[in-house]
Amino acid sequence: MDSSARPPAPSEGSTSEARTATTGADAASPGELAPASHVGSAVELIERIEVFMKSQRPAMSMSVRGTLNATVEVERTGPREVVLRIQGRTGPVPTEDVARLRDALEARGLRLRALHAG
Repeated sequence: MDSSARPPAPSEGSTSEARTATTGADAASPGELAPASHVGSAVELIERIEVFMKSQRPAMSMSVRGTLNATVEVERTGPREVVLRIQGRTGPVPTEDVARLRDALEARGLRLRALHAG
């Protein structure tokens, strides 16, 4: 049986590589870390919105940490259509983050009926 001689599954190797990459990124300067952490917060939010859409619930509210550091309210207005309200905890959410979220949601087939950011 050759299965015992197989190398570790790709997911196992990539997990340890991801940990190493994360550790290396933590040592980087704050300026280099910002773009990756912005993307991570946006991806986390989009994934949570997709789970919400599958759950068939009418609305939800959640906290997003990281660079967005905001409270987000999502309201279903139709099939694959939502209203999104983002309120930054320490001030307004940067315009580029809002634009990035809008683009990523639309790329995943979700339509934004309205987007309120503050």
